[in-house]
Amino acid sequence: MDVTEAEPREGEELENEILALSSIFGEDFTRVGGNRYRFLIHDDIDVLDPPHRLTGVQIEVLTSSTYPYCPPDLTCRSTEGKAFWQWAKLSVEEHAVTLLGQEMIYDLLEMVKEKLSEWNSKGGDAEHPDANEAPPPARALFLIDHMRSANRYIKLLRQWADELALTGEILTRTNHRNVFVWVEGAGAAVAEW
Repeated sequence: MDVTEAEPREGEELENEILALSSIFGEDFTRVGGNRYRFLIHDDIDVLDPPHRLTGVQIEVLTSSTYPYCPPDLTCRSTEGKAFWQWAKLSVEEHAVTLLGQEMIYDLLEMVKEKLSEWNSKGGDAEHPDANEAPPPARALFLIDHMRSANRYIKLLRQWADELALTGEILTRTNHRNVFVWVEGAGAAVAEW
C-alpha cells in the first residue's frame, strides 16, 4: 500500500505557521484568543539609547477565515509607538498585498522590525514630519460585466463601501453591462474590497 502525506488543510497551515512563529518569537509571542496574536518587535540597533529611540512595539495580528488570501489586520498596541505605526503602516499593508496566497505574518513582522530600525536611525518622530499626516489613499478600479438586479446590487456595493470606509463611484451604462466601480481608501480596505 502506497502511503502519501496528505496536504494540510487551511486551518492546519495557519496553526503550523503560528507554531513556528511562537518558536521564533518565544516570550515575545502571545496568543490573545481565536485568530488574534501579539508580538513584541524589538529594534536591534546597538547604540546608546537616545531619549527619542523607540526600543520596541507591540503588534497585534488578526487573521480572517480567508487568510492567506486576505492579508491579516496588524495594529500597534504600544501607546508610545502610535506615531511610528502611522508612518510605517501603509508600507506594511502594501507589502502584504504582494504576499497574498502565501504565509506572510513572519515577513510582515520582519518588515515592521526593519521600519522600526529605519525610524530610530532617522531620529524617531522628530525626523519624520510626515508621521502625523494621513497616508495617501489606495485606489482601485473594478469591472463588473453584468448586474441582474441593478438597484439591489448597487445598494449592496454602497453598503460594503460604507463598512470599509471607502469612497468612490459606480459608473454604469443604461443596460447595466460593463459596470465600473472605482474605490478609494485605506490600502487594507481596498484590498479587502
